[in-house]
Amino acid sequence: MDTLASATQSHQNLTCLLATPSDLPSLIDLQYAACEGYLFHDAIWGADTGENRHQAMDRLRNKWQATSNYSIVKCMDTRSNTIMAWCIWEVIPPYQRRNEAIATDVMNDCTWLSEGRERELGRGYLIPAIEKRWEVMRGKESLLLRNLCTAVQWRKKGAAKALVQWGLEQAKKLGIPAYCEASEMGLYVYESLGFKKRGSGGDED
Repeated sequence: MDTLASATQSHQNLTCLLATPSDLPSLIDLQYAACEGYLFHDAIWGADTGENRHQAMDRLRNKWQATSNYSIVKCMDTRSNTIMAWCIWEVIPPYQRRNEAIATDVMNDCTWLSEGRERELGRGYLIPAIEKRWEVMRGKESLLLRNLCTAVQWRKKGAAKALVQWGLEQAKKLGIPAYCEASEMGLYVYESLGFKKRGSGGDED
């Protein structure tokens, strides 16, 4: 996936670049701060503790190292050299079976959450999203936007749109469709860039 690895995008004082391993602590810190108070985030990632942040960073690093189809992209403010937002763009292979799609998703089992109600709650958010993803995308290779989060102080500054546009350019170069999984809060950003709502998940460009 050299096309993904070499791409950058600049717009005014923003630039979108591939993240580096040294960025991981900053990315996880940004995510937890940006998602404070969001029930779905706490359910999936766990409460904001040092241990959970460390585990989240390890999961992200392991997935990143395990596949070349996983691009972590950061949007920088070039004046302050600050990370404004980041996201994951992942090339999803054309799975033919539902169980295969679910089993290969790094998030599906929630083993980092305590067994019992906590893990059931996390899977209750994740499994329907993964199943919807399989239903919409099966049979064709696709580029999926995941985990986009913007620092509170940088919201409505164009960072999220820049990250989405970065991925759309890659999808066009690769000749595959692009999808995202949007919350109601972020839906307007994706719709403004041409995504269309497909039920409760799996929006497509």
